[in-house]
This record gives sequence, structure tokens and C-alpha cells, in this order.
Amino acid sequence: MADHTALSADENHVWRSLLRYRFASDVREVSDLSSADHSVLLHLAEADTGPMLQQDLASATYWSKSRMSNQPTRMEARGLVTRSPSTGSSTP
Repeated sequence: MADHTALSADENHVWRSLLRYRFASDVREVSDLSSADHSVLLHLAEADTGPMLQQDLASATYWSKSRMSNQPTRMEARGLVTRSPSTGSSTP
């Protein structure tokens, strides 16, 4: 019987990335979602803290702040997400 060990954090990240890519490919075949749409929606769905700050979503997807600003704007125009101002405190 094979000895099974847990994946390291890096291995888990790679594995989840491969799964996301494969799933995104399958989703594209049956919907109008791009892989970017899918990535954003997946991270939002997996968030266990409720709504995500745009900067946290950018960090989770490894995207630049500019890309993370533009992608949700396009998705909101298509009715895929709803954006709202942050209710947290701002830093100067």
C-alpha cells in the first residue's frame, strides 16, 4: 500500500491552480465566463469572511491592482458581481 503524505503549501497551491485551470476550461465550454471571470468568482465563493476587499482579491489571484480594478468593473457591467465601497477604516 502506498504511503500518502500531505501536500506542502507550495504543492497545494500548484495542485489547486491546475484544478482551477482545468475547471475554467470546462466552464468556458458551457458558458460565457472567461478564465479571469472564473478565477474572480471562485475566490469570492471560497472567501470565508464574506465580501472581499479588492486588494485582498488581487493578492489571492496574484494580479496587479490595475487588473483587479478593471476585471470586476467589466464583470459588474455584465451582472456577474456587485461592488460596494469598503466600510472599513481607511489609512491616510
